[in-house]
Amino acid sequence: AAQRLKAGSIISRDDVLVRQREIRGNSPERPVTDVKFAVGKMLKRSVPKGKMLTMNMLDIPLTVKRRQVVRLEVRIRSLHITTLGEALKGGRTGDLIPVRNIRSRKTVYGVVQADGTVLVLVGSEQ
Repeated sequence: AAQRLKAGSIISRDDVLVRQREIRGNSPERPVTDVKFAVGKMLKRSVPKGKMLTMNMLDIPLTVKRRQVVRLEVRIRSLHITTLGEALKGGRTGDLIPVRNIRSRKTVYGVVQADGTVLVLVGSEQ
């Protein structure tokens, strides 16, 4: 790490120093061997300046955060309906999360899309 990095922060190119190091073959931690594997990822824990980044320190950041207002979308054949909802749980792209429809106050389940939209599963209303 080029500087001290806080847990939960998203790694940028400036946060990473590239250095050659000797790595023992029996180490359970897999080092980050290419900057592109780290940039854009979220740190699970704080990392002191100069510490080698390992793959188990990294996580994919949330696409949708808990309590975030999201666009809910339902698609049934050629019919597309959109409305707003409040995410009841955070999620990454591809995760199934509960969302409360702001108008009806009903909870539905949907899949988080890369743009933050939640694609509602038909018949998931509670």
